[in-house]
Amino acid sequence: MRQFRPTLLIAVCLLIASLPCAVLAQTETDPATDNEARAPAITAQDLKEAAVTVAMAEDDEGPDAGSRAEEQATSSQQERADERVEAREDVGFWGDLDTVAPFNLLSFNIGLKLSLGQRPYRDVDTDWIIYPIISRFTDLDFTDQILFCREGNCGIRFARNWYEFGAQGQWNGLGYSRDDSRFLAGMVPRDSSILIGPYVGLRSGFVQTRLMFFNDVMNNSDGNELRLVFDFPFRLSNGFIVPHIDFYRQNSKYTNYYYGIDSDIGDRFAPDCAPYLDTCVNYTIRDDSDNIDLAVRAQFQVGKRWFLHLNGRLAFLDENITNSPLVDSGDPGRWWFGIGFSYDIDPTQ
Repeated sequence: MRQFRPTLLIAVCLLIASLPCAVLAQTETDPATDNEARAPAITAQDLKEAAVTVAMAEDDEGPDAGSRAEEQATSSQQERADERVEAREDVGFWGDLDTVAPFNLLSFNIGLKLSLGQRPYRDVDTDWIIYPIISRFTDLDFTDQILFCREGNCGIRFARNWYEFGAQGQWNGLGYSRDDSRFLAGMVPRDSSILIGPYVGLRSGFVQTRLMFFNDVMNNSDGNELRLVFDFPFRLSNGFIVPHIDFYRQNSKYTNYYYGIDSDIGDRFAPDCAPYLDTCVNYTIRDDSDNIDLAVRAQFQVGKRWFLHLNGRLAFLDENITNSPLVDSGDPGRWWFGIGFSYDIDPTQ
């Protein structure tokens, strides 16, 4: 019998705690205030309208009327500026990250990012890759963007103030070959898979909650994964940082395919065997596995046009996985780290 683990209980408690935040986000969001928060303090159009008003008044009633009109226009502009400042202050420490920088369709960043990762298998080398990045100076949690890539998941969604839903996919990167480690020398190679599935989410300034389902559409493992994610976004003066906690359950087929030693995997001429471990017996995983990831993503403006991108993740794996002879039980599990720089190519600046 499996020992009781509090993973599911913790996830349910966090989900219940996030519900009032979503309700507040729905009831307290004032579209007018939100629009004011996104607008500049005094725009060029405001000044142009004020000049036209003054000129018309001078033509109709003389210089004194023009002066009075100018004072009224200036007073009105200042009142609107004060209201916008108050709206920004109301957003607070947790809030709409779009207020970090004005939205500009032509403004986006391009750059390169280095990603390092460690699979949980014993004695495997650290994986690394350099890839291009295209981003904006905001976090996806606080936009209504339809197409997205977030934490290795890419997809399409419908998002509003307090909710979102959509579909997404990811490459799990858990595959291995006999050459990856001496401990895997006798094993039937495992293939990485593409996971695709739907998701729903609740959105608020303090916490973003998403419930996601993934299925192995390549049928390598015939398994699936259910994931509950809690994002806690913080808005800073020069960027943002989003710590998050992921609770996820991988079913027995998925877990056994990647971490088990099972003679039923492969063919009868090449069954699983781990001779370096002095074992050719089965280590078959028949129970679902409950895992926890602690992660963070962040972006900071480090120059007029330069931005720093950071992300990290540490996975704490279920005992079904850590007890496998293929897994290094001395480590908490998988980890990733990424760092990159991007440049704002906005042609209007």
